[in-house]
Amino acid sequence: MRCIPCTDVCIITFAGKRQYVPAFVTVVEAPHHGRERPQSPLSLGVVWMMVSAAGYATFTLFTRVALETLSAVDIVVWRFMIAAPIAWIIVAVRRRWGHGAAPFDVQWRQSVGMGLLFGVLAWLAFAALEQLSGALYVVIIYTYPAMVAIGGHLLGRPAPGRIAAPIALMMVGIALTAPEILDAPGSGVIVGAIMTVANAALYATYILWSERVVGATTDRRSDGMVSAAWGLTGSLATAVVIAIIAGGVSVPNGMRAIVAMGGLSIFATVIAGSAFLLGVARVGPARAALLATIEPVLALVLLATIGGERLGGLQAVGATVVIMAVVWSQRLRSS
Repeated sequence: MRCIPCTDVCIITFAGKRQYVPAFVTVVEAPHHGRERPQSPLSLGVVWMMVSAAGYATFTLFTRVALETLSAVDIVVWRFMIAAPIAWIIVAVRRRWGHGAAPFDVQWRQSVGMGLLFGVLAWLAFAALEQLSGALYVVIIYTYPAMVAIGGHLLGRPAPGRIAAPIALMMVGIALTAPEILDAPGSGVIVGAIMTVANAALYATYILWSERVVGATTDRRSDGMVSAAWGLTGSLATAVVIAIIAGGVSVPNGMRAIVAMGGLSIFATVIAGSAFLLGVARVGPARAALLATIEPVLALVLLATIGGERLGGLQAVGATVVIMAVVWSQRLRSS
């Protein structure tokens, strides 16, 4: 096996079968040595969900920095104004190399619709973080896996029969990662909490909808990168409408704000969003939601190592419990 540096596209070859996916990684080519087992869609889906979780884990860190000088409306506009063109550039590069689906070969109308929804929930997230501490936001937002399981049941796609136990364990772990939830003062906390619950509900809807758009296969009509580009275009449209209603936006002022917006747009939006769509198509919405619960653990590590926040012993225990719940969920098969 040999690794070849690549710029915007990762080409993975297993036993002569090529699959093209967007990435900022290397090209890995496995030589043909007799009978080799190709990587299963589920295993590849888990990898993409881990990439997505790592990208989304930077969300709180970058948002906290951006909120020092920008409002929620400013951040939501600049996030998608930067991210959407980058996503389309990646799509164009892939097409020039002869890889990936053409823009109108995918279910682009539904992807745009998903993006419109994502723009709303993104604004709710920024608005909630203006009122809440990052830890309290994390505790409330990660009620969405339970909402996904309930929504899947109502839509006739129930979660694996034994998945309720890992969900319960995950919720306990998330509560432990943010013990200051009981000490959150201020009248704005209630408003922020309501916004966060609404955000969680909309995100659960987004996850269930994304499975229908991307599909459970990996054919050209379910290209995650193209779907993500259309989705970001829809999110940008939502952000523009919000900005018009709010009376305009401010330009990021200072290097910290510029770096924060760049990181939020690239790592927590383009990379995380594309990897999410590639992952949920392979693992399904309920398991995707559980895999994504690694995000608060990674977010706490980033806040402790880069943001200067202290990671207490109880939070470390909570992080361990969340990881255990994620591993447990992966051992369950669909009923």
